[in-house]
Amino acid sequence: MLARYRVLIWSIVLPITKWEYPDKPHDTVRHMIGVNIVCAVHVAITMTTLGVLVARAPERLHAFAAAQGILSAVVAALQYAPQIVTTWRLKHIGSISIPWLVIQTPGGLAAMPALVNRPGTNWTSWLAYLGTFTGQLVLLVICCCWAWRDYKASKARGETQPWTWRNWPRRLWRWVWH
Repeated sequence: MLARYRVLIWSIVLPITKWEYPDKPHDTVRHMIGVNIVCAVHVAITMTTLGVLVARAPERLHAFAAAQGILSAVVAALQYAPQIVTTWRLKHIGSISIPWLVIQTPGGLAAMPALVNRPGTNWTSWLAYLGTFTGQLVLLVICCCWAWRDYKASKARGETQPWTWRNWPRRLWRWVWH
């Protein structure tokens, strides 16, 4: 459900960013409308199917819920695919925050035990958290590899390192005690 709100927010923000930054490449309004139509069709099909199942075949609601859980896990994992592909192609982390990923990635794993141990839950109810964790973990590993490679290359060139999340304790120690 949260993904549908993201699409709505994206639909509102995209024209604003096109107006503020006309020289930057942005998706067209036609693309935005297409995404909104696809999302609206998905919501209509899901709600219609749910209504039919409630009215005519309530015994199939568990299977429908399981299918929705699997679909949400796939979408949760795939939401990181564009960023993973872009980061891999650029061979650079860009503006991705590694500390944010370090904090965020275990969050999905930490939320799963509460759902797994809850009585009456199905494995598909926590599958989306596993999908999100997987996507974030792949992105984190790729970012750490590129950051480590960049760090080693700059160290080999003899460049001094600026204050970063990787070296601030060591630099602070030197500044205080030397």
